Amino acid sequence: MLKLSLSIVAASLCALGLLAAAGGSAVAGQGSERPELEQFQVFDESSSVRIEYGFLHDYLAGVVLDVGRSDRRPARTPDARTGSRIQFASTSRYRYENNRVVFHLISDDRIQALSSYRAELESLPDRIPLQSLNRNEQLAFWLNLHNVVVLDELARAYPVRRPDRLRPLDNGVSLHDARIIRINGVDLSPNDIRFHIVQAGWDDPRIIYGFYSGAVGGPALQDRAFTGASVWRQLDSNAREFVNALRGVEKLNGRTRTRVSPLYEEHQALFGNWPGDLLAHLQQHATPMTRADITPGPVQFLRFDHRIADLTNGLNACRASSNIAGAGFTISAGGDGVARTAAACDPIPPMAADLLNVVIERRIENLRAGRTGSVTVRDIYSPDPDDIDEEEDAPASDPDAPSR
Repeated sequence: MLKLSLSIVAASLCALGLLAAAGGSAVAGQGSERPELEQFQVFDESSSVRIEYGFLHDYLAGVVLDVGRSDRRPARTPDARTGSRIQFASTSRYRYENNRVVFHLISDDRIQALSSYRAELESLPDRIPLQSLNRNEQLAFWLNLHNVVVLDELARAYPVRRPDRLRPLDNGVSLHDARIIRINGVDLSPNDIRFHIVQAGWDDPRIIYGFYSGAVGGPALQDRAFTGASVWRQLDSNAREFVNALRGVEKLNGRTRTRVSPLYEEHQALFGNWPGDLLAHLQQHATPMTRADITPGPVQFLRFDHRIADLTNGLNACRASSNIAGAGFTISAGGDGVARTAAACDPIPPMAADLLNVVIERRIENLRAGRTGSVTVRDIYSPDPDDIDEEEDAPASDPDAPSR
């Protein structure tokens, strides 16, 4: 499932282990709070070792619904079902934003495939030292590992309404703070990777947009894995999506202060001159429409939407029968266009149909305006690693990577 491309590597694995002494050390930061994490702040910029994530590419392509860019129109409160005051659909003003994972359609065997792949990622440093990788390869590795762990935990616990309330361990610690990852004998939490490794080692605000939290209010999970060759282009794309969404930047009518996601407060260390550097960063990635909402001066923080970014609002959506007639949208799990899951579940429950209609309308508007893009949900499968074709050669470095 996981392949290493050792192009033009003339040293043995034993010699590669010695490259740690020659690698560049990271900038000082939060990693110093845990000395055992300093080993993850060493790089070899001359390395041509490349990690390929073929399985993860295919898996994400099958479970992630790309909803497209926000049109910056707040979603209206949905109507309750006829004859009932119970509201099953999300009432979030951001419910038409952020990519969604079709958790209710992921079968047990595919969850197990993801868990096995997660174990492979965690064991990768046992086969080749992380210190032998260049900065871009290491960054892609940490982002993919973080996101696979979060995705795996949510898939195994689903249905989940709020990822922040998930407690994967008996000690009651939340998902993002639970040390459920083990690398080189060091127990890590998703937030350890986010703050004490990546933020400590990559002094660039764009890293904010690479971490999947599972929540509507967070950065989008892309339908492909990060790679060392394209990681900064992918982060730029995620930055544009997030900054130009209402969950990223908004200014209410009659208000003078720019309101921004609380994620920026969590990563305030990346903006030395606060809030000036933050506002400059937002301007850099904003469209003209969003720039009109960014004004100089102090900022206020939006309320983070902790609800899970799925298609059922955290419900399992199981029904007595599976009915997709008239939906105008096909989710195929068998290659023949017919949706199948282990249980008889409705692939497109009512709360999902509303989102899909908006996605389709937005797609039509973009086409009419000459903006291209795609919205697809494809098969997921677990390929035999011997059958995976080699990926096309990619440039050794990302031209959009920050200079150091």
